[in-house]
Formats: sequence, structure tokens, C-alpha cells
Amino acid sequence: MAIVVCLWNRPERLADVLRIIDAQRTSRSLRLVLWNNNPLDDEFYRSVIASYRSEGSLTSIELHSSPINIGGMGRFVAMSELVRHGYTGPFIMMDDDQNFDRDFVETLIAAWIPRSIAGVWAWNNSGDYWDRTQVVESGASAMHVGTGGAICDSAIVGRRTFFTRIPMRFLFMEDIWMSRLAQASGWRLTMVDAPVQFVLSELDQGHALFDYKESFYRWLKNPRHIPALLDG
Repeated sequence: MAIVVCLWNRPERLADVLRIIDAQRTSRSLRLVLWNNNPLDDEFYRSVIASYRSEGSLTSIELHSSPINIGGMGRFVAMSELVRHGYTGPFIMMDDDQNFDRDFVETLIAAWIPRSIAGVWAWNNSGDYWDRTQVVESGASAMHVGTGGAICDSAIVGRRTFFTRIPMRFLFMEDIWMSRLAQASGWRLTMVDAPVQFVLSELDQGHALFDYKESFYRWLKNPRHIPALLDG
């Protein structure tokens, strides 16, 4: 089971992320895929990885370094490489500012079916992006699922259009893109009740995108801007 984490501006959090994943109560082998958006931190990350000794479910760690910051879209670039080499089924997304309990992985897996996205942050919108209501009932349908703390069918990256059809000005809003494409393709989007605690959230890149999110959401209302996720 692949767990993908984007790294940016919180290098001190990597050791905690490793421990959280390693401590998961699951019979599955967990493959941690790290996407680093700041290559200046590569050496530090590699030293943390080299010194870590797994005692539980974490069986492999791989670090991908991006020469430029492409935000959370990096998680999907990393997954596209895994899919290209034969990976199928669901993958889990986690942010480096999130703490989860030991049942996080199994809770997400239990909520997943093919052609679906399920996550701890889920919303229903009423016309505009910020006119929204948070979904709080586990298993309830949603229009938007956040990428941090979510499980998604890896078929989401099955076509290059997932990467080529999003305008560069909206690149850092990959959660909106993912949710809208999945919804338009008939996928199931749901909320999952999994305890989560945020740390160092003041460093989140999303704070600078407040106004752009509404613009992107309105742009996506045009059906011509929505590619199909898969052929057929």
C-alpha cells in the first residue's frame, strides 16, 4: 500500500511521519513515497531516512526530489510513476502537518471502493467554493475531498490529461482539481471519520491561495474544462 506525502518547509516533521506510518496497526506492508518540493532539504531528509529503523508496518521509503515547488500536485506525479511501473488499486495521501492514530490506514482502506476518493476533510458546495458545508458523517457523500488524509483510486492519474489540462495558475489547488474530475467522472466521494491533529499548520502553502480557489472553482463550472479520468 503506497502512502504519499509531500514535503515542504517542515523538515523537522519527517521523523514523526515515519513513526506514525510505522506504528500503523495493519497486516499490509506500507510503502512511503515522499515528494520533496524543496531540494535544499534533500540532504537532511536522506539523513533522517538513513538513520530510521523500522519496527512495524513501514517496509520501504523512497524520496523523490523536485527541482521546483509544484505544491501538492507532486503527490500525483509520484503516483503516476508508480502506476507506470505497474501499481494498481488505492493509495493513501497524508500531509506532513498531520498526526493520525494507529488505525488511520485501516480506517481509510475500509472506506474505499474502486473509482472512489474518501477522506477526513470533505465538503458539499452550494454554487460557490466558499459557500460550503463540512461533511461530518462517516460514509456520507461529498462534492470535495481534501488530499490530506485521504485514500484514492490510483486510476486518477491514468491519463496524461490529469496533468496537462490544469492551468498553471491553478496548479497548487490539486485537491479542487482531483475532486471535480472525479465527481464529473461518476466516482464516489465520501467523508471518513479518522481522528487527526494538525501541527505547524501556519506554514501551509494554502493560506496564500484563498482568493484563487473561488476563481478556479468557477472556471471548472465549464464542462469543456473537465477531461475524462479514463478512457471508456
